[in-house]
Amino acid sequence: MGSTERDDVLKTLHNWIDEMYPMSEKFPIAALDEAIYFGDGYLPRKQLKHIVERRKIAGKSSDYLKFLFGCVLATVTNCDFESPNRNSRHKGSILRVKTFGAGQKSTVVVMDKKEPNGLRKILTAFDKSPQGIRSLKKKLQESTSGETPRPGNPG
Repeated sequence: MGSTERDDVLKTLHNWIDEMYPMSEKFPIAALDEAIYFGDGYLPRKQLKHIVERRKIAGKSSDYLKFLFGCVLATVTNCDFESPNRNSRHKGSILRVKTFGAGQKSTVVVMDKKEPNGLRKILTAFDKSPQGIRSLKKKLQESTSGETPRPGNPG
């Protein structure tokens, strides 16, 4: 992805976050099905609104969301590792993870199952600490080694 294309995607995402962040929860937005595409992923406005609402409830600022989605863009297009998502509600979905800042923070992007056109819808995204990523990798290794996931684990 060229820098101009990346800049355009980020500008659109920032504009959408600026539009959606001040809205109250469940406030209807225009152009629900409009989406921004990058790599093999896409993010519909409706899904971004949901993510913005959840992070706002958690006390995250609009600046944090803009930073997070810059990391999301990098994670989708150039992840460090990808793994099947064990969440049974989203069969065929995947996790993509990328670490930033000399291992200080990682971003996890959950992408839906691959569509016939080869694209995956972004379901959610969040950051994790180095310890959280080690724990995630361990859980993923356990689930692929035939062990039964322990109760309370994602998936």
